[in-house]
Amino acid sequence: MRVTAPRLSTQPEHIDEWPVPVIDIAPLTWENHSDRAKVVAALSAAVLSHGIFAVVGHGIPDDVMQWALLSTKVALQEGGSADIEGWAELLPQPSAVVPPGFVPAYSEDYGRFGTDWAKAPPESIHKYTVYPPSWDFDPSVRKSRRNVWPDTAAGEALREPLETYFDEAQRVSDVLHGALSEAVGQPTELISKMLMPHTEGLMRAMCYHPAHPTMAAHKDLGTTTLLLADAPGLEFQPRGREDWVAAAAPQGALLVTIGEFFELWTQGVWRATPHRVTGVGDQGRCSLVFCANQGIHYPEDGSPVNRTILPLPAFGDEEAWGGLETSRTLGGAARHSTEWPAFFNDAMAAVRSKVATEEIAAARLHAAGA
Repeated sequence: MRVTAPRLSTQPEHIDEWPVPVIDIAPLTWENHSDRAKVVAALSAAVLSHGIFAVVGHGIPDDVMQWALLSTKVALQEGGSADIEGWAELLPQPSAVVPPGFVPAYSEDYGRFGTDWAKAPPESIHKYTVYPPSWDFDPSVRKSRRNVWPDTAAGEALREPLETYFDEAQRVSDVLHGALSEAVGQPTELISKMLMPHTEGLMRAMCYHPAHPTMAAHKDLGTTTLLLADAPGLEFQPRGREDWVAAAAPQGALLVTIGEFFELWTQGVWRATPHRVTGVGDQGRCSLVFCANQGIHYPEDGSPVNRTILPLPAFGDEEAWGGLETSRTLGGAARHSTEWPAFFNDAMAAVRSKVATEEIAAARLHAAGA
């Protein structure tokens, strides 16, 4: 059962704007650059002070970013190609937890991971999920994890810019992960070794419908999330505060949020960034969200390899740390470790079960009042 959310007032509540730390990561791409240590220190300071930062000097050409954003808007905006061509009916209904391809508005509510169930607004967002393009030609990867594209002119027009941007974002993510590993006192290869074979990301191209409820407050699973958007709207909760502020970054910068793996690894010294999207006006908002290490590698035969995310010994006494908070939606118990991707799969099953229960209850209530 799909619900349609009412339009909201186009006048959002006042939210203070906070310029986030802006870090030039160009030295990370040069071997043995003398400024590498300075960049690593700046990343650590930004995570500790804000939990979010922006990167410039990432090397993604501006025309690649704008091409991907504009193509996303043409396809996924309300009344765009996806609606006109009926992509929801054209594409097969996949069984994957996060299916590749088009996901119509109101059919997901992942914001419920990190908020009280009743307060999570319907996600009035058209989404398109892109897995690593190289998987399309890899016979070892399960078919349900390979990308699907509408066999239409508009589908082809979306594919190339998103695949091009994906490869660039993966490169930047790998560079950042090496420096962030060093920032927590570990070898550059920490993340790739601990999460193998889940070393690649997934990307979601998203268009928020104008003047509708948007994305509930939540923290991301995984390591980092790289965000590029064509309009403001992202808000975060600074460490030690309960209010929300708007993230401000220069044109062409990528916003980076820290995920729960780092909070686990550092026993809360680094905190996963609480964030949300609000204040989408009459023009809507399109974004490219690259979720590092969430391209979960499913072999063609068998189940994915599980990796255990545990605190690093360098960060002190594990018993003194209260653990990673879990939303009431997922049981509310604090976690001192995570099995990846088993936790994610179990959590999504719980969310889907809850949604089904709510829909059944709503249908019964409607029938009783008829």
